Amino acid sequence: MSTREKILAGVIAALVGVFLLDWLVIGPAWSYLRQQGTEARRLETDLEQARLLVDNADIIEARWSALTTAGLGATEEVLRTKVQQNLSVWSGEAGFDLTTLVSGRTVDGDAMHEVQFVVSGSGSLNATVDLLDAIQRSPFPLRIVELDLTSRDEDQDRVSLRATLSTARFAGDEGQEGGRS
Repeated sequence: MSTREKILAGVIAALVGVFLLDWLVIGPAWSYLRQQGTEARRLETDLEQARLLVDNADIIEARWSALTTAGLGATEEVLRTKVQQNLSVWSGEAGFDLTTLVSGRTVDGDAMHEVQFVVSGSGSLNATVDLLDAIQRSPFPLRIVELDLTSRDEDQDRVSLRATLSTARFAGDEGQEGGRS
């Protein structure tokens, strides 16, 4: 081999060596480091969320206790009764004419079952707002899932309301009358 061919063979061997080094060592190592960086950021986020939960444990525990005392976890019949009682009180305080309360569907989950109720009625706009505010501020674990408001008359301040409300109970608590601690 001539000198020129030796140099060319050396350059080709060096290029093949660099390519193999990149393919077998540098590429996988770079990919691994990138994955570790992503994993470290995810773990830092999880750690921050855990710290936030620990820092707010007293608040969360108090809220959980209030929810279970207010009715979270009761049987469907007890929930229906509590929803009916609470809505009667709230609508009376707000001056809202509550006409129907119908049990809706139950959505089964692993640990919790979502129980829905459909409520309708009519009242002034202020009474409707007061009723919705009472529902949202209540310690009873009830939330508004769907809301339809319809104006009854252009001249008056009356609206019709149809709302789907949702609460929850523990799965497997068919015979319990109250919540868990």
